[in-house]
Order: sequence, then C-alpha cells, then structure tokens
Amino acid sequence: MVNLLFLSWLTLFKQEYIGIFGGSLILLGSLICPWYQLPPVASSSFNIDPFWINLPRLIIAPWIFVCFCLIFFRYRQSARLLFWSGWIIPLLFPYFVHTWLPDVNYLTTAYYQQGRQAALFSANHLPDVQAQWKQNIILEPISPLRTLTNLSLSDRGFFQLSAWDSLIKEGFGYKPSFFTYTRKGWELTMIGLVITLMGFYLRDGFNTFIADLKWVVPIAALVTSCLFFSIIGINIVNYNLDVRFAQGQYHQVIKTSQWLQLCYPPLKADEAFLKRWGKAAFYGDRKFSAIAYFAEGVQQYEMGNLGQAQVDFQRAWELDSNLLSIRGYLSAILINQGVNAIQPFSSLKLSPLSDQLRVPYKRSFLDTSQAKETSPTFQGASAAKFFEQALTLFPAHLCALNYLMLTRTLNNQWDKSAQVAQEIIDLEQYFHPPHLSLLGQAYLHLTWTDYHQGHLETAWQRYRQTVEPKRQKDDLDRGERALER
Repeated sequence: MVNLLFLSWLTLFKQEYIGIFGGSLILLGSLICPWYQLPPVASSSFNIDPFWINLPRLIIAPWIFVCFCLIFFRYRQSARLLFWSGWIIPLLFPYFVHTWLPDVNYLTTAYYQQGRQAALFSANHLPDVQAQWKQNIILEPISPLRTLTNLSLSDRGFFQLSAWDSLIKEGFGYKPSFFTYTRKGWELTMIGLVITLMGFYLRDGFNTFIADLKWVVPIAALVTSCLFFSIIGINIVNYNLDVRFAQGQYHQVIKTSQWLQLCYPPLKADEAFLKRWGKAAFYGDRKFSAIAYFAEGVQQYEMGNLGQAQVDFQRAWELDSNLLSIRGYLSAILINQGVNAIQPFSSLKLSPLSDQLRVPYKRSFLDTSQAKETSPTFQGASAAKFFEQALTLFPAHLCALNYLMLTRTLNNQWDKSAQVAQEIIDLEQYFHPPHLSLLGQAYLHLTWTDYHQGHLETAWQRYRQTVEPKRQKDDLDRGERALER
C-alpha cells in the first residue's frame, strides 16, 4: 500500500505534470506583476485611469481560477481549449491599448518619439557638451507627434504583401512604442500559457494537439479577419473623406469624422484627419470651433509662425480640452521658441521645421577675444523659461528636460541642472531599452555638480557611469526593482 502511494506521488514528477503545474505557477505570478506602466507623473497629469490598463490582467485572474477547477475535475479538453482561448487576451492587448486607449497610446508614442529625438541629439552633441569651454551649444528644433497610425491608402504599396508588417505594427499595435512600456506581467502570462499547453500535450499526445487545432485555427482566423477588415474599412472611409472634402460636402465630412473618431479613436490624434475636419467645420458653419482653431494652428505652425500658432492652439484648448494633440503642439512650440531664444545671432535663425544646422562662429566660443560680446547666460536664462513652461504643459517631456538641463549648465546653476538630470535618470527606468546616450549626458551633469561641490570621489564614480553603459544599466536595474516593490 505504501509502495503504491509512493509510486502515485512519483507520477507527479513526470515532464507533463511539471509543465502543467510550472506553467500554472507562472500564470499566478503574472497576476502580481503589472502588464503596462507609464511614468506616474504622466499618468496623473493626463488623468490616465489605471483601471483600463489593468483590465486585461483583471480578466485573466478569474479565468485562471476556472482553468484550475477544470484541471482538478479532469475536464482535459475543456481546460486545453480554455487555455487556448486565453491567448486572445495577451495577444490582443497591444490592439486594445493602441485602438481603445487613445490617451495611453498617445503618451507612449509621444514619449517614444521624444526619447529618440533627445537620444539622437545627445549622441551627436556629446563632445560639445563635455567640452565646458564651448558654452554656446547649438540646440535643434523638435517636431510634435503628428499621427498615431501611419496607415495610408494613398500609398501604392498598402495592399501588397510586403506592406503587411506595417499593418500589424500600426493597425494591431505591435510597434516599438508599445514595447517600450511593457512589463513582466504581460510576458509571464504568455510564457505560462506556452508551458502549460506543452504540459497538456506531453501528457495527451500529438494527435490531441492536431485535434485541438481544428477548433483553434478557424476561430483565430475569424477573429483576425474581423479586426483586419475593420481597420481596412475605417481607412477606406477616411480616404474617401478627401474626395468629399474636395467636392465641398463639408457637412457630410463633419458627420462622418465625428463617427470615425468614435469607431477608431487613434484618429483623435491624427493631424491630417483633424486638419481636414477643422477646415470643413469652418467652411461649413463659417465660424471658429475648437477643431477649426486647431486646423488654423497647424497651418500657422507649418508656416513657421510660432506665436500665432500658439494663440490658435490655446484657443482650441480653451474650447475643448480633450483634444489629445494640443499639448504636444503647444509644448513643441514653447521648446522651439526656447531654441530660438538661446541663439545669440538672429541672422542664423531658421524655421523650426528646417533640417539644416546652424553654423557656429568663432565668437561663439568662450576662449576667444570676442567671447564677451555675446554672453550665453542671458540667452540661457530666457530659454529656460520656455522649457519650464513646456514641462508644465507636458510633464516629463524628454526633449524639454534635456534642453533645460543644458541651459541651466550654461547659467552655472549646477544644483538645478543636477535635479533635471536626476529626473531624466528616473524616467529612463520606465523605458525598455533605455537611451544610453541621454543617460550619459545626465550622469555627466551629475558629475559636474559633484565636482563643483568638492565631492571628487563621488564625481569620479559619476563620470564612470557616464562612459560605462554597464554601470548605467546596473543603476537602472536597481531602480526598476524598487519600482516593482
């Protein structure tokens, strides 16, 4: 009797049972870790409701409990099919965030773009910043986020098979900006599902796997086809609005645009869509509404009239504070005004949309005889005000933080520069992967602060973090573990 009981216990250590229970434990662990996480300052400033981000994880919790009950009562086929159906939740989570959470989608895409712009600037100008004798650093204008989806029927390759990867990324949400803020919970859920299903089929055999696929494949194809044709249909209707606008059917354009933004929320932050809607609203009603002011602001911004564009965007925001793109445009205008303010030579100022670089003159450097003609301190102080206003409007804006850190260094405000550098380091804990060039800049400014305060040993450690990415990664890993706790 004892031997039979011992042998029955040994059967639990077979590969299939280890896979089932191991995968189940991983699924339980996925309930603890978040699936998606934005910087707290961004969530609070933009009134992001964490319930909707955590909704898929809340759905998974009772689903796992039902699966455990089916396993316990030996309903093998029902348990397997339920685990297969569980794939819908994590696999469509990017689509859910991209399509039905436009505020979250806008923030993640905007922060991703800002991070790339700030990192590219830091990588290209690191020698200029490291050389403190070259105080007049040439800043570059930035661009706001113009759209949340780059799907366009006007592109001839839209329906080609080679362009379907862009449909998956832009239509179903599998784009780099989404993966920037994913957390372990989402990954552990899919890993747990894979291991659990492997345990089932190790126990029940390969024929069972083929039999289950006869149910799974048609249902998956049906769901994917419905989503695919809905995305294509929305884009066809949106493309057809260009024709109606050209024909002067403005009221029809307004009604269809109102319907489209409800059916496909990413269009709420699409510049071309909003600009056409705003013009139709003005031409149709002959009065300025929030959307009409927004369209006028975009037009003024493209012409380089930053002051008038700022006025139009502010009027649009006063009439409708729910327009997602307004904060992005207003913050970009303020940052570009700060970029213009820090340049001491008006003849060298270019349009904020220009890709050309300003040419430095020898009187721009502090080690020349003509350095006293134009001191960068005044320009740095006035530019810092624009960057601070942009951060008030769009908290945690990485480009504004990077430029504010630089301008405070120009003013010899080492403590304030270090505060901004620490904010950048704290924000980089939420990026996967972090921007190493931007982190190097931030640690360099911390180094200067410690040096001017006489903390030479700490300054040396900070400088090693500047030039050694491994030390940056170790610091970020400690911060990430602290966030999870």
